[in-house]
Amino acid sequence: MSNRELKSTIFVRGEKIESVNEFIYLGRCVKMNEGTEADVRRRIKQGWKAFFKNKDFYRERKVPMSLKRKLFEKSVMPTILYGSETWVTTKKVRKLLAVAERRMERIMTGIKLRQRKTNEWLRGVTKVKDWVTEAGMRKFRWAAKISALKNDNWVKRITEWTPRIGKRSRGRPAMKWSDSLKKTTGTNWIRDDDPAVQSDMKHWPFK
Repeated sequence: MSNRELKSTIFVRGEKIESVNEFIYLGRCVKMNEGTEADVRRRIKQGWKAFFKNKDFYRERKVPMSLKRKLFEKSVMPTILYGSETWVTTKKVRKLLAVAERRMERIMTGIKLRQRKTNEWLRGVTKVKDWVTEAGMRKFRWAAKISALKNDNWVKRITEWTPRIGKRSRGRPAMKWSDSLKKTTGTNWIRDDDPAVQSDMKHWPFK
């Protein structure tokens, strides 16, 4: 995979290395120029598979919502949010998550779109955890672990690393992983001497 057209074929020990536009690594979808969005779409697709394995259970009116919610948060949510600690949470990513979760909630409640029930009403019935918020909390907890590492740790060094080669293309810069952290905690979110970094991530707002 490359961000530019390959003009030659690469061989390793006589074996040709295939050029692809995307690949799956450790359950994550890696795709040039799409990043998180491609992975989130794949996670949502996997989440629907997990959901439909128990579709009759979710659709059954006689099953208490508390049991539906328990199964939903133990099977579907972990499938959807796998790897969310590393997501770049753009507006589009948040919308993809919110729309998918609402569709599943409508199936769980048996409510159709034409019945014009609000999203707030729907959440009040299901009481499931909000995926967008949960993804944000997981990201901040992971950031707290990174900030607590020693400065020579490779995970921390790579997180702080900024490549210096090449020129940035025209237009608005693409959103980066740390942007939502900076928006909430400031530019020095990773500093060891910043008490806010060591605070409980559950109390940090996700934006």
